[in-house]
Amino acid sequence: DSFGYTNYWSDECMIKAGNKTNGIIDFAQFHSYAQDNGHYNEHAPFHQKKEDYNLSVPIVIGEFDEEMGDGMTSVQQFTYLYGNGFDGSWEWGLEPVANCGGCDGTETCMK
Repeated sequence: DSFGYTNYWSDECMIKAGNKTNGIIDFAQFHSYAQDNGHYNEHAPFHQKKEDYNLSVPIVIGEFDEEMGDGMTSVQQFTYLYGNGFDGSWEWGLEPVANCGGCDGTETCMK
């Protein structure tokens, strides 16, 4: 892929693995947490635009949170993702849970 990794979910790999031409993925979904000494790594969605991944399917960021958000609030993370072309996102939880992250308030995050 664009960052030198192997995309095991590419059409080519999926068809080869399952031996079915229609056995492909129609969107990609990533989890993203600031687990690199409290920061997002350089390839995390919060440092990229959707187009940087060079995938041919919609990309959804399906898990992130404020507690492990590299200093970004939930709203800032949602805003970044939508502003940089990602096709959707949702956070780990709408309400904060001790040691599990969560949004900074349901009303704020549902805007």
